[in-house]
Amino acid sequence: MQPWHFIVGIFALIIAIFILSYMKEKKRREELKKVSALLGFSFTPRPEEDITASFSNLKMFQKGHSRKAYNVLRGKWGSNHWIIFDYKYTTGGGKSSSTHTQTIACSMLGNASLPSFNMGPESIFHRIGDKLGFHDIDFSSHHEFSKKYLLKGNNEEAVRKLFASWILDYFQNRDRIVSIEADGDRILFYNHGKRINPGNLQSFIEEADQALRMFKKSIG
Repeated sequence: MQPWHFIVGIFALIIAIFILSYMKEKKRREELKKVSALLGFSFTPRPEEDITASFSNLKMFQKGHSRKAYNVLRGKWGSNHWIIFDYKYTTGGGKSSSTHTQTIACSMLGNASLPSFNMGPESIFHRIGDKLGFHDIDFSSHHEFSKKYLLKGNNEEAVRKLFASWILDYFQNRDRIVSIEADGDRILFYNHGKRINPGNLQSFIEEADQALRMFKKSIG
């Protein structure tokens, strides 16, 4: 094989990957637009910097660089207003860089206020860290919850009070582990490292809204 044949082949492969990626994203945008209309939500595919600025007190929007919120849906579900969007950010740089994506649902509680907490799937590395003094809030009454979830907060007493027994039961008995962050009147809900299929978007919103309603009930 001639050297130029190899170069042309690599160039063609790069173009093919780019086209496939473009078509995949275009299809996702079109499907999200249809779903948003069915749900009575607005939709814009353009990146919106004001979202990350409005929720900048939450740790998710403090990670990495090149942060972007796009494919944005806005609407009301039950009594709560939601912003749902695809979100990506990059950690590291150069050959060591890594891009992370997930679909996030955000809401604002109005006059209500939640203690700051961060809840997500617990790994073996988190358990090792806990033994080394990096504190995870565990519940002796709910071993399975404590095994599944890493829960942290600035005010442990307030977080323990928020996570009433019936809330722990709910998350403990779910098959899918979710990630939730909250601070004051802001909360976000996502499946770590995963974008939601447009066909599953309604159930995703319902799950997020269920969690929010439970936390609102817990704080009275």
